[in-house]
Amino acid sequence: MSPRVARYLLGVAVAALTALAIGTIVGGSASSTGIAGLSDAGAAIARWGLPLAKLLADLAAAATAGALVAAILLPSDKGMLSPTALPYIRAASWAALSWAIATAVVLLLTLSDVLAVPAGRLRRAPPRRAAPFKGFPTVLTLLLTPPPSTSGRR
Repeated sequence: MSPRVARYLLGVAVAALTALAIGTIVGGSASSTGIAGLSDAGAAIARWGLPLAKLLADLAAAATAGALVAAILLPSDKGMLSPTALPYIRAASWAALSWAIATAVVLLLTLSDVLAVPAGRLRRAPPRRAAPFKGFPTVLTLLLTPPPSTSGRR
């Protein structure tokens, strides 16, 4: 990576984190005072971690899409990707991995926020709070399972 690109990426990261911090503070999410009568996860990790994880997931999604579009738009030979596209494909795969990890963290912190249980205590959440999420692994498995092949072979 060239120093110019590194400076650009650093500038984007600083601008995104600054905007996130200002938005979180001005929006009132950073304060530890909750709404009377509503449960709160109470941890700063849910207050600051969830917006940060969402920001990282969005940036990784944009990086994935951008790298794939850049790889496709490079000149190619006979419909195949050119050798100059390989670094972009590699970058897209790493960005996709970071996107998946950040999205898993968003899922965990969202669950913590919804159940009003700190993220570290989710495994020991009271059954009455976790009851709506008992089928969650099954639903997740169904969503991630590829559909059956429709190629006509039986």
